Amino acid sequence: MLIQEARRQLLKFRAYLPWLRARHRRETMVGPLGHWEGLRAYQLNALTRNGLLPEHRLLDIGCGPLQGGIAFIQYLNPHGYTGLDLDSRKLSEAYRQVGDTGNAPRNPRLMFSRSFGADELGDETFDFIWASQVLYYFDTETMKRLFAQVARRLAAGGKFLGDILGTCEPEFRTRRHLDWMASVQPHTVEKFDALASPFGLRVRSLGVIGQFGYPPTLNLRSNILIEVSRAPDSTRTSVGQPSHH
Repeated sequence: MLIQEARRQLLKFRAYLPWLRARHRRETMVGPLGHWEGLRAYQLNALTRNGLLPEHRLLDIGCGPLQGGIAFIQYLNPHGYTGLDLDSRKLSEAYRQVGDTGNAPRNPRLMFSRSFGADELGDETFDFIWASQVLYYFDTETMKRLFAQVARRLAAGGKFLGDILGTCEPEFRTRRHLDWMASVQPHTVEKFDALASPFGLRVRSLGVIGQFGYPPTLNLRSNILIEVSRAPDSTRTSVGQPSHH
């Protein structure tokens, strides 16, 4: 416990070092401190293991300061990455990162959106839609709006991947962690499947995110990675218009 606390204090000290200040600022936007590279690698691994190819087009919902985004931008062909967020401060940091890492020539798009792209993306479709560690902040009505956009945005054979809360290990059930758990949505795969079905979508579990390279020391490693795809008998629906089977 003392070692962990010392490490946390050391990480916070980076905010006062000019050559580490930008890195610290980005990490504090998404947390936890000290796991930036591990979480970036996890995001790329989760999608490539589930079929993401360089020629695909990816929509990253809640892209933040591009913790995973830079890896996606570098992996995908130019113009392949679109990131959405509703936090302008995080988007400003994302733009800064694109420039600092020399990825501007790859032409990623970063957009401010409160509508999951409904007001910004027209009728564009994507091969993959990704939402890392944000779905459990959305209530039922917000998830319905998201599924409506997923139904509108998925290209033929496309997939939407994201994660929901799993069963956390007993050693991480601290008071702080339990308080946080009480503030988020306890979604299940079955609940999501029922919410997504009217939009012609189906939901299935791909296993825990720890199996896809999520850092083993972090307490959300038991989150469940879900895949959302079109149901076999569905047709593409307009936003807000559930399909009827």
